[in-house]
Amino acid sequence: YGTRDDEQFSQELQAVGTALDGRLDYVAGLYYFDEQGSESTVGSLYYDALAPFVFFNDTSKTFSIDNTSKAIYGQATYTLPVLDDRLRMTLGGRYTEDDKDVHKTVHNGRPADMPGQKSWDHFSPAGTIDFQATEDVNLYLRVAEAYNAGVFNVRSSAVSFATPADEETVVSYELGAKTEWFDHRLRLNTAVFYSEFEDMQSMVYVAGESTALNVGSTDIWGVEIELLASPIEGLMLGLNYGYLDYEINEFAYGGIDVADSAALPYMPESTASGFVEYSFPPAAMGILAVRVDASYKDEVVFSPLNYALTAADDYALVNARITLSELPFAKVDASIALWGKNLTDEDYQVFGVDFSQFQTGSFGDPRAFGIDLRMEF
Repeated sequence: YGTRDDEQFSQELQAVGTALDGRLDYVAGLYYFDEQGSESTVGSLYYDALAPFVFFNDTSKTFSIDNTSKAIYGQATYTLPVLDDRLRMTLGGRYTEDDKDVHKTVHNGRPADMPGQKSWDHFSPAGTIDFQATEDVNLYLRVAEAYNAGVFNVRSSAVSFATPADEETVVSYELGAKTEWFDHRLRLNTAVFYSEFEDMQSMVYVAGESTALNVGSTDIWGVEIELLASPIEGLMLGLNYGYLDYEINEFAYGGIDVADSAALPYMPESTASGFVEYSFPPAAMGILAVRVDASYKDEVVFSPLNYALTAADDYALVNARITLSELPFAKVDASIALWGKNLTDEDYQVFGVDFSQFQTGSFGDPRAFGIDLRMEF
């Protein structure tokens, strides 16, 4: 248990315009973000299954952070004077500076004086070519680079705390199509992507403590499909599917490349979701809508190493909702909804970690029902 305080401030200024007789659309901006926070926790680990050998560790910690991020960015889209103005090219870039200051004053229940400070900066370019094949079919190819700033291990040991994980970068390639059919009653969007991570950040457990490290490089690829249909008045059908796969090229841990035995956390091979929603014609009491949705997630691991005992099986969830909106109240926008979540009362794991001596984990919410009443004046 403990306390956590966090204050954030962000500001963004943009200039948006059009030039070259409407062929060029551009946006340029400045971004600033500042975060100041602190956390103080009291905790301990106790384990006596190997009695008379007893494991006890005071995990109480107190630390403060001061993070600042500044960026300048720009993007321009030009409509080429070819193919009846259906071909466009977009180029953009973002330069970011991140500065992080941390200070730990209590570590594992003992007073400490552990300051840390480091800065990172990076320029991330991006480019897109899109072609409006017909009024209802758009094809595009996008290449972009992005980065994550470094990470201080504020909850880890003195050694890990003094050596933060450095920035990671990713170059992503995406080829996709956005289409509509049958007088806009059917929308089908598809995309394939490929991403290359360098200096990848990964959270591993060192001596029972969660520690962010730069472990190497990984390639990730996949497919996304989105389908939305309205075959008759009032009826909406939706379906989403995603497929992911990856190859870990290098995973350095303890000075050894363990890529063959490592995995990427929270990376299900397949995910899917869908819904059916029907809105009845308006009546004197309002508009009645009934919705049923379901989702599926493939098995996942929660740690890149030592994950076998805490991996989660695949699962599916079913939810339902009945909403009566536009209730006849003067000057009040009101609605009432009856809902049910996890209707099959599925047991599903959402987290797990292996501490060698023992394993811990947590599970999602059980079956639940409720009523929502919303009123806007």
